[in-house]
Amino acid sequence: MKKVNWIIVLLSVMVILLAVFLVYSILPDWERDVEELKTTSMFCEGAAQFEHSPYRAEVRQINVEPCGIMSSPFLLKGEVRGNWYFEANLPIKLLDANGGLLTESSATAKSDWMTEQFVAFESALNFIPTTETGTLIISADNPSGLLENAKQISIPVRFDLNGKLTVVDDHDCQVADGYRWCVSKNKCLSLMEEDCVDLAVKVEAEKQAFEKYLRANISLLSPKKEVLGGKFMVGKIDYSSANSAQIEYDDGHILLNAEIKFFVQEDGTVEIQKFMILPQEENK
Repeated sequence: MKKVNWIIVLLSVMVILLAVFLVYSILPDWERDVEELKTTSMFCEGAAQFEHSPYRAEVRQINVEPCGIMSSPFLLKGEVRGNWYFEANLPIKLLDANGGLLTESSATAKSDWMTEQFVAFESALNFIPTTETGTLIISADNPSGLLENAKQISIPVRFDLNGKLTVVDDHDCQVADGYRWCVSKNKCLSLMEEDCVDLAVKVEAEKQAFEKYLRANISLLSPKKEVLGGKFMVGKIDYSSANSAQIEYDDGHILLNAEIKFFVQEDGTVEIQKFMILPQEENK
């Protein structure tokens, strides 16, 4: 009888040990499944509101699902009813988890928007995420401001903060990699590799080089020569553009106005491309 009891006890212990083994071997998988579930729209905060929005039926084929991942740059695509547009525009906003604005744009209708049917749209979004989650807001364009015309739908989204940001600016410069648009050189530059002279500074430097050259060479440049032993001196200079100007000059006896077009090379050399004395009636 005692032998039978020991067998029962032994079997009970084995069953308990087996149960503990199974629990601890399955638990990590279960926990992982729960974490994966949290990343789906079933576990996504805000997904229910999106699906039950009164305007859900007026928006379709959006290329980001609730709790889907958005990375910059992101080409947003989808379809809304034609009455969401005004002048073919559709307002788009992307917010962070705190309601801060990451970016906004105006999506463009891909076809005739003056219809009650669905009309496709596209919008390029460039942004730098500051939180792990955010909200994409698609709104009906409502220039009237009337409450009855105000419609929008909010889609909860996620951002990958661990991935490499590929944020670009309006000129497709890779901002995250240190590139910026250089106006004066008309290209994207890494400021660590190449200097970019601001356009205003560049233009001012060219004007100074031109004026110095002009004042030193006005007697040679002028088609009309000095009279009575006078010497031309440049007075007023009015710029009509970065590379053209109207000047006033005289030799103490005659006063002339002229229109000049010039070009300043990278080394500072000034080239006069046009020097035309204006008719007397255009002299000021």
